[in-house]
Amino acid sequence: MIKRILVGLGGTPFTAAATQWATELGDLHQAQLTGVTIVNTKKLEKVGPVPAGAAAYAQRMRENNVQVTKEGTEKAIALFKEHCGKQAVVCRRIKY
Repeated sequence: MIKRILVGLGGTPFTAAATQWATELGDLHQAQLTGVTIVNTKKLEKVGPVPAGAAAYAQRMRENNVQVTKEGTEKAIALFKEHCGKQAVVCRRIKY
C-alpha cells in the first residue's frame, strides 16, 4: 500500500497530468501527497553574453524569466491544490 506520493510541480505541460495521476492514485490508496517546487534563480539570471549598451535589455530579460517561472509555478501549485480538493486527499506543499 502506498502511503506517500511526491509530486514535482514544475509548471511544465506535464505537471497537470502528473498531478491528476498522483491525486487519483492518492485517493485510491488513501495516501498523502506532497507537492514540491524547486526554482534555480541563478540559472534564470543567466541570459548569455550581453553586448555593450544592452545591459537594460538583459536586465528586463532576467526579470521576465523570473516572472514567467513564478507564474508557471504558482499555476502548478493552484492546480495541485484543486486536484487534491476534488479527490479529497491530504496534500501539502514544499517550496524551495
